[in-house]
Amino acid sequence: MPFSPSERRYRWFELIALFFAIPVLLTFRSADIPIFPLLWIAAVGAVVLLLRDTSFRRIQIWNPGQVRPGIARVLAIWAVSAMCLAAIILVFTPDDLFSFPRERPTLWLAVMLFYPVLSVVPQGIVYRVFFFHRYGGLFSTPAARIMAAGVTFSFAHLVFQSPVAILLTFAGGILFSFTYERHRSGLLASIEHALYGMTVFTLGLGRHLYLGAVQATP
Repeated sequence: MPFSPSERRYRWFELIALFFAIPVLLTFRSADIPIFPLLWIAAVGAVVLLLRDTSFRRIQIWNPGQVRPGIARVLAIWAVSAMCLAAIILVFTPDDLFSFPRERPTLWLAVMLFYPVLSVVPQGIVYRVFFFHRYGGLFSTPAARIMAAGVTFSFAHLVFQSPVAILLTFAGGILFSFTYERHRSGLLASIEHALYGMTVFTLGLGRHLYLGAVQATP
């Protein structure tokens, strides 16, 4: 349903405040941010708003029936991307390659087990399911929606103050948003997000993200 002019202005204001102003403010206190609790508070709030909206199709939060139609494409692109990323690290920073599992195997295993639940799931709800439903009508084409979602996802990682983090999450945000736009499955997009996140940590790029603080801890 098209927005009225006043509703359109309000939703633009809301989008900018939630997805741009707040990350900027949090960046100034990045060392004190409880990342996972904040993510889950945001995700629960988003789910409450979605469930109260009668125009929202609740199945889109998870929609497991769309995993099978989309998983082959997701896995193929992920496999190629992982090999390319590993090759880039090998050429430019070879000491980083697999540094996390080599140096901190127990912590690496914990990240592999808990990262999808603690981080990926709430991000998927906020940056895909909620964003597309709440603000998708502000953009005239699927490509514009995907690009906007990718930008907001990347901007959220401003708190890590790393250009590498911004670049990686922008590319990932585009991929995950394309998957959600195409299949409207929060589960499939989260599986894809988890694959890339776990790959980044495994290959040794976690220091550019929140994990960098963990890896540096003796």
